[in-house]
Amino acid sequence: MVRNILLVVLTLLTCTFNTEKNLVAALFQSQTVIVRNSLGAGSVMRIHCKSGDEDLGEYYLGFNAAFEWSFRVLWRTMYWCNLYWDNNRYQKIHAFDVDRRDDEFCKPICVWKIKQDGAYCMRDDPNNQDFRHIITSYMHDATFLVVLTFLTTFNTENFAAALFEIEKVVVRNSLGPGETMRIHCKSGNVDLGEHSLSNDESFEFSFTISWWTMYRCNLYWDNDRRYEEIHVFDVSRQDHEFCRPKCGWKIKQDGAYCFRDRDTDQGSMKTFYRLYAW
Repeated sequence: MVRNILLVVLTLLTCTFNTEKNLVAALFQSQTVIVRNSLGAGSVMRIHCKSGDEDLGEYYLGFNAAFEWSFRVLWRTMYWCNLYWDNNRYQKIHAFDVDRRDDEFCKPICVWKIKQDGAYCMRDDPNNQDFRHIITSYMHDATFLVVLTFLTTFNTENFAAALFEIEKVVVRNSLGPGETMRIHCKSGNVDLGEHSLSNDESFEFSFTISWWTMYRCNLYWDNDRRYEEIHVFDVSRQDHEFCRPKCGWKIKQDGAYCFRDRDTDQGSMKTFYRLYAW
């Protein structure tokens, strides 16, 4: 069984991505992100950065001050930062995102300058070969490391059972009477469009589970004064194991609750669990 899965993984690794050589070369390498307050003299910017399983905390940056952190690049590594300034200005950025090929064009350091007119990232220009970093070698031992990590990260038997099965996601507006929520969900090149939900209405969609399946949804409410992004399905979070065959979400004023397996005093059982708090 494991041998067959190894063969499938190796096959997919050699044909899934056009940029696989760069991704494998970057995998497990150290990456640094630096976000600098370039809003202007006298400005103070509050920054709060997170990934799916790591919260870096909240910091205040004076003008020209910077916040930086380092991490190891993994399959779907993505860090986002919430930025606040001028008392009522707010912006969210993806400071590092493998889906955006930052592992290729923004290594080993991603430097950001936050200005009044936008967020600027210093990265290689993919259209200019003089500045584009190209990986030309593909080592077999790196491929083996990728496969080994994949098999040790997930429960192989459960993942094999879920692979290519149909999964459904349902996101319900539970913000309260009178609250309308806009939702816009995407996955890679798949854009599910924008939908408006009244209280207690839901948006649902189905898909086939693959190796790297991840859907994220942007949520807007309170006349667009509130904005959050959540991952409604993510293989790296083992949703294929704990959230099958349907991931049900309730979006409330204090966070996003997911109906999934959870260990309790009575054993493992499905219950609504707050995965995102705000």
